Amino acid sequence: MSEIIIVDEEFQEMAEAIRLQSEETERIVESLIEAFEKITTELTVEGNVAENFKTLKQEIESLKGQFSDIYDEVSQAVEEFINEVDTADDFLY
Repeated sequence: MSEIIIVDEEFQEMAEAIRLQSEETERIVESLIEAFEKITTELTVEGNVAENFKTLKQEIESLKGQFSDIYDEVSQAVEEFINEVDTADDFLY
């Protein structure tokens, strides 16, 4: 019978990498929101171009916070997985 070895730390490291990436993505989203805010308020942009920038800014704003939510879900799934494996393997400890 082949052995399956699950290393908890590897799953935790992956969850941490996702957390770091989600934080970076949130910073980028915030920077984009600020940039489009400046474009729509400080530059003389009119007509369809102005409306397109406003629409794009609204779409980007709708992404705000979603990446942190994804990390939270992944983190919870990793924790539950590790706990389930530990429970199933309890007889080995």
